Amino acid sequence: MGKIYKIKRGDLLFAIIFVFLMGFVIASFTIPQQKATDIPAAVEGEKVVTMGLPAVDADGNGVMGTLITRIRPGTGQILVNINDVLAQFDTQYSGRTAAKAAADFMKTAFINIDITYDIKVNATVIEGPSAGAAMAASIVLGLKGIPSDNSIMMTGTIRDNGTIGPIGSVSEKAKAAKDNGATLFLVPKGQSTEMTTIRTRECRNFDSLEICQIQYKHGETNIGQSLNITVQEVSNLSDIVSYFLKESNQTDVSV
Repeated sequence: MGKIYKIKRGDLLFAIIFVFLMGFVIASFTIPQQKATDIPAAVEGEKVVTMGLPAVDADGNGVMGTLITRIRPGTGQILVNINDVLAQFDTQYSGRTAAKAAADFMKTAFINIDITYDIKVNATVIEGPSAGAAMAASIVLGLKGIPSDNSIMMTGTIRDNGTIGPIGSVSEKAKAAKDNGATLFLVPKGQSTEMTTIRTRECRNFDSLEICQIQYKHGETNIGQSLNITVQEVSNLSDIVSYFLKESNQTDVSV
């Protein structure tokens, strides 16, 4: 009779781990890896809108991201996909609010389509819900067939009723937009200017003494003028769409 070899439990566990690791290593070389900058091709029946998305990083510096909105036949799902970015909860929530605002603007219900927002940005944090206005606008542009023009960028929150709400770091985002080809930057109402404080030193001579005082002057600075970019305030989603219609020399497109 042949010999019967017994396999120790430790040896069996080692063999299983070894096979698993070898499979993982082989797969990492054979499976194509998608780059963060890759934009998959549209599938049949899908509408894709790509927009520049000014943002700020964790240090408060302006950075440029990309918003890719995909609209395809479906069952009313709303998804937010953010690669290599720590997304705050309110950014995720803004995607759903944007879809509702766009549906109300279009006077329809999005029960037969799925919407996916794909945000790509070279930063560690996307600041709050400030992508909301762009999300809502991208849906309307896609469904109405209005071209997205990268010379127009925006920032602002979106409310259920389609009005645009305030955000922070407008100057930083405006600079990022200009540096990446934008000539028109849309901002929430009341945010095309910012408060500034100028510190001056005034001195006077009294006999042989020089007495100096520090003075602070408060005022407003026009963001567009200081950065040499056109900055326009918008109150609602309709205002935003009108700028894209004007740029494309179109009148409103019926759905």
